[in-house]
Amino acid sequence: MRHYFIYILALTACLTIAGCSDDDELTPSYADQNRFLATDSATNPVSAMRNEFYRETGSYLLFNDTLRHEAIGTDAEGNTLYANELLDVSYVMASNAQRTAFKYQYLTQISDMKDGISFLEDYILPHLGPKLRPFSWLLVSHITRYTVTDGVYTYDAEPQCAVGNRTTALALDVLDGADEETKKSTAESILVDLLSNKVAQQPAKALNAFTQYSAAYYGHNVADPHYDDEGNMKDMNNAGFIDGAYSWGYLFWGQYPAQNDDIASYVNLALTQTEQEVSTQYADYPTIITKYQAMKQLLTDLGYVY
Repeated sequence: MRHYFIYILALTACLTIAGCSDDDELTPSYADQNRFLATDSATNPVSAMRNEFYRETGSYLLFNDTLRHEAIGTDAEGNTLYANELLDVSYVMASNAQRTAFKYQYLTQISDMKDGISFLEDYILPHLGPKLRPFSWLLVSHITRYTVTDGVYTYDAEPQCAVGNRTTALALDVLDGADEETKKSTAESILVDLLSNKVAQQPAKALNAFTQYSAAYYGHNVADPHYDDEGNMKDMNNAGFIDGAYSWGYLFWGQYPAQNDDIASYVNLALTQTEQEVSTQYADYPTIITKYQAMKQLLTDLGYVY
């Protein structure tokens, strides 16, 4: 029975190909449309800003997470039917029991949108080479993150930044009336989140220059742990870590951090401290200095501009 099914499929494919001529016109499906770019016919100020941003930076710009809301017909009672597509920041091509979801408060004033673009152009983009720039930016006023387990949403946090495969969402309410120092520290925090995610996605071979020094410790327990903060930190420093392991936001004595946590700690160190500062602070821990240098080189290779 299986053989007949295969033959029928093959015959159908051949007939379909034979039925097409060189003169046939192909009509693109909706999937061929770029939902991240405003249409060429759109002339409103928001669409103009989005298109100009893409031309100048190579990244798409969004101000809400609705990629598609189009009327596609009516139901039996005459009510309009819509096709909707939302941008899921946390989406990955995998099935997990637990995931994250985000709720946004949108920017509603054009002046706030322009301020958000200026913040990107002045404080973020100058540091990011083409390989480091996200596919798109989603600029909103506020972000609330939830964990989702078996359909149950539980409040988690209110992050400044949410990094995904298709977009990086930024909450800009903290910039309302902010001074120069606040803008710089906010940009620094965003860059750490974005780069930590980017570095963690690199292949193992590329990461080896950094991970080789502490790979044997990742996620393992300390053989003879110290059950106080100072002693625990010495255990971490001796193994080449600058932070301890955390569980539910609390420091966990006696366990080394996971690889991604180690990466995030060193990305933060590389972006916030000079080599002289690190050499002075960690003079007794040469592995930390070596890992710091390896992370700086890795970021430079990816296109980060200091």
